[in-house]
Amino acid sequence: MSGSPPIMTLTAVAKSVLLLVTLALPSLAQAEPGCMANINLALTLSSTTPGTFERGPNGEYILDGNKKRIPASYYFYTTTNGLTGYEERFVKAATRKYGMRELLEDLREKGVFPAGETSIKGWSLKLVNTADREDFHTYLYKTGHTPVKVTDVLSVEIVTSFLTGKTNAKAIYAAPKGPLKSATMTGTLNFKGTVNLSLGGETLGFGVNMQGMGTGTAKPKLLPGNIETITLVSVKTTGLHGEFGGPGSENFAEGTFSATAPVLVEDLAATFPDFF
Repeated sequence: MSGSPPIMTLTAVAKSVLLLVTLALPSLAQAEPGCMANINLALTLSSTTPGTFERGPNGEYILDGNKKRIPASYYFYTTTNGLTGYEERFVKAATRKYGMRELLEDLREKGVFPAGETSIKGWSLKLVNTADREDFHTYLYKTGHTPVKVTDVLSVEIVTSFLTGKTNAKAIYAAPKGPLKSATMTGTLNFKGTVNLSLGGETLGFGVNMQGMGTGTAKPKLLPGNIETITLVSVKTTGLHGEFGGPGSENFAEGTFSATAPVLVEDLAATFPDFF
C-alpha cells in the first residue's frame, strides 16, 4: 500500500551510526539498497454460525424447499393451548486456519500470480524495505521469476517503543585526519513494540485488521562500496488479535506473524518492480 507508514522507526540506531553516515565513502553504484525478509503468517479466523433451527408458532420445524430444516440463532413458540412459551438462543463458533499456504492459494486463484502459474510451489512472501526504512512493500517471490507487489493484500507496521542493546563502530584512516580507508560495525539491538497487520481487502474478498506485541532484533550492516548503514530487522509477534470481517463484526482473528532472516538487496528497483 503506497504511502503506508514505515515498518520501523529506530531512533537509537540512527544516532549510533551517525558518525559513519557522515563519513561516507564514494559509492560504487547509484543503486538504491534495501533488504528483504521472509514472511510467516499463522492465523485462526473465528466466525459465528447458527446453532439451532427455525420453528413455527407451535414449535414445529420450518422446512425449506428441499424439506430441510433452516438454521437459526433464535426461535420462540408457545404450546397450542397458549399456556407455555419456549425460547432458545444458540450461536456456535466456526473456526478455520489461515496461514501462508491458504494466502498463497487465494492469491493464485484470484489471478495475482504471473500468468501460467498453476502451483504455489516455490513461492513465498517477502517484506521489502529501503535502507532508511522510509518505505516498504510486500511481494510474491520465487527465484527466477519477476516478483509481484501485493502490499494492498498484506501490509505490516511495527512501531518501536522499547529498545536495548549496543552497537560498535570502527573507522580506519589512510593518514591522520583522513581520508577514510575502511570501517566496520557490529552489534545487536533488541526491541519491543506494537505490530499492526492488515490482510485481505477486495482481492481476497474479506478483511482482517489485527494488533499485537512485537519483539525482535535489529542489526546494523555496512553497505557495499560505502559506509552508510542499513538496519536488518527480524520480528515476531505475540497476542496478535483483532477484527475479521470489518467494524462491528462479531468475528474474531488471532494468531502470529513473523519476518525473519533479512538479507541485503543492493538494488531494489532492479529486483522488485514498481517499488518506487
